[in-house]
Amino acid sequence: MNTFINRSDFISIIAGLIFLAITFLLAFPDVKMDLYFTNEDSWVENFTALAFLFSSIVFFKTFWSSRGENLILGKITRNRNLVYLLLGLLFFVAFGEEISWGQRIFNWSTPEALAKINYQKETNIHNLDFFTFKDEVDDSFWSFLFVLNAGRLFFYFWFLYMVLLPGLSIISKRFHLFLKKRSIPVPSIWIGLLMISNLLIAKIYKLYTSDFAGDYSGSIDEILEGNYALLIAVLSIHLYKKSVSTEASYTNLDSLVLNKDH
Repeated sequence: MNTFINRSDFISIIAGLIFLAITFLLAFPDVKMDLYFTNEDSWVENFTALAFLFSSIVFFKTFWSSRGENLILGKITRNRNLVYLLLGLLFFVAFGEEISWGQRIFNWSTPEALAKINYQKETNIHNLDFFTFKDEVDDSFWSFLFVLNAGRLFFYFWFLYMVLLPGLSIISKRFHLFLKKRSIPVPSIWIGLLMISNLLIAKIYKLYTSDFAGDYSGSIDEILEGNYALLIAVLSIHLYKKSVSTEASYTNLDSLVLNKDH
């Protein structure tokens, strides 16, 4: 069983915290610079989209190269790990949603039926009116937990998969073996801790800037999302390396079996 935080993970967390804190400085040193980096279709948003696309490609590659039985569907087995496929699909959708599926790139209009129910009149799902009633409720803790919107669903995903799952896997040997038996890839806890840190740093910046710099919350949210996307890209590389390591162990095992047979 691995320790909760080893020396390498600790260094990664410290370096990550410093980097995350610095990125939020882009939000308010100067109004023109702020708009240059964080406005619609600007550097941060384009980086976010590309990071999600990169993650999707890496997850698809990991799925294609993975082997072993994946028991996530009960008795149904697969030669490749379906979790990687699902992650690849998820972040391809995230990429598409981030650029409104190419609408602003190719300059085509939103279908009329979709424009009627989309908060920003764009071709995407996360701005549907169904997801935007969050503005009509209070800012309490319970509203944060239970009001349904795309950002909240994303929070539930990364908190459950990148924080709770590895945390329980470290604490409980039985749970660790349960996940391993079903070939469910578990992220290292330090990536999840950086996801939490990203959210907390953003909230601290919002509190700090509200007193003297006007409303920079939109810019801070863009940087928050960009950092999330970067950490997801780190996750994809991390899981790919773990999968390659697992594949190497299978290869070595196969070699041992063949040598024994001969």
